[in-house]
Amino acid sequence: MPSKSEKAKARILHDLFEPIAANVYFSPLVQDEYKKLGLAYLPGYFCSRSGAMGELPGEVVSSIFAVFNPAIVIPSVSEGWATTKRDAILKARLSGATASLSEILELTDSESLVKIERAAELLLGASKSLQLTFHPIFAGLISLEVPKDPIGRLFRGADLLREHRGDSHSAAWTVHGVDGIEISVLSELYWGIPLKSYVFTRGWSPDEIDQAISRLRDKDLIDTKDSLTTKGFELRESIEEATDLAEEASILALGEDFQELVSILSPMAHKIVEKGGYPSNPTSFGEILRRRLSNSNL
Repeated sequence: MPSKSEKAKARILHDLFEPIAANVYFSPLVQDEYKKLGLAYLPGYFCSRSGAMGELPGEVVSSIFAVFNPAIVIPSVSEGWATTKRDAILKARLSGATASLSEILELTDSESLVKIERAAELLLGASKSLQLTFHPIFAGLISLEVPKDPIGRLFRGADLLREHRGDSHSAAWTVHGVDGIEISVLSELYWGIPLKSYVFTRGWSPDEIDQAISRLRDKDLIDTKDSLTTKGFELRESIEEATDLAEEASILALGEDFQELVSILSPMAHKIVEKGGYPSNPTSFGEILRRRLSNSNL
């Protein structure tokens, strides 16, 4: 397991690159780019995010995006690739993401651009320390040419670290014997948000969610008051620690530059969350990040 210091750093860094990388999924400017290609939200989401790996069949995308219900992934991917091509949607994704971050961050003076370039350099450098093995989304992004403009480079660096951690997390909960619905339910209680809130955004039906909750109760992971048991918390924390361990190389690669990166990313993350570039619905990651950032000195 990583040391307490490295674990804390991995989670701090995640909280800061998350809104920078994930703004692409909530930005109206990005959705406008997809609409130009004739794509609705779900085909745009799944094909743009998986597109770096190629025009994969929906079944393959579903196996990688394992927290989502295959019943929404497979038809969305099929519709997306029947409507557009990989190069077109990857171009639209990068263009929209860059425009959105530029609009939100309003970083136009030379000093701000220097900071963006430095943050991008550190993020991209850290990503080179991470292994490709069993990290398909990350590997797809690595295969792409790095953008030349500073904000595009910042987005790519954040996206790389986000997807590597996401791939690591999927591997971690899988080897801990948890399935795609169960990890979302456990995470709701781990994050302190209402049961059956976030998990619905992954496309699961009420019956499927209730069955998952029943399985978790049978395993003594959730109690009758809809809270994590001690065993449940320890399992979920163990999954997070395994995820942290997989990201340890990036923290070690940053070394003494870690605090510099935090100092640059922190105001950006705050600004994106506060300006609605990362969702503020209390059942979303946006509210979780809002609470974390407000309770920290970042």
